[in-house]
Amino acid sequence: MPELCREELEAFLAARDRPIDYSKVPATHMVKGVRNWIEEGKIGADSFLWALITNDFRMVVGKADDINSHLLREWAQFLTWELPSLSWGSVEKAKAWMRAHRDMPDELRVSQILSEDNRE
Repeated sequence: MPELCREELEAFLAARDRPIDYSKVPATHMVKGVRNWIEEGKIGADSFLWALITNDFRMVVGKADDINSHLLREWAQFLTWELPSLSWGSVEKAKAWMRAHRDMPDELRVSQILSEDNRE
């Protein structure tokens, strides 16, 4: 897999490092899953959260538990106002978020990539 380019790396780091108020997660039992998604790019592919971040409404309705089925409006607001836009919205964006986490170079390489433009 090719290394992230400078622009991709900057966008991902800005999105990943954006502060998120996890107290605003609509269902408290979902905080750990949301945190794992944002901070590590990990999620169950057949889960309510996966359905949310990939905008699969039919799956959202089918996977929602008794608590989440009453919080769909709050989930829409949370996604829109709290999560980085790079982390949700379609299957493609979700897969890119996972890839960016997986392919993130070590800190030394991140510094090298980000400073490459300064040498040109």
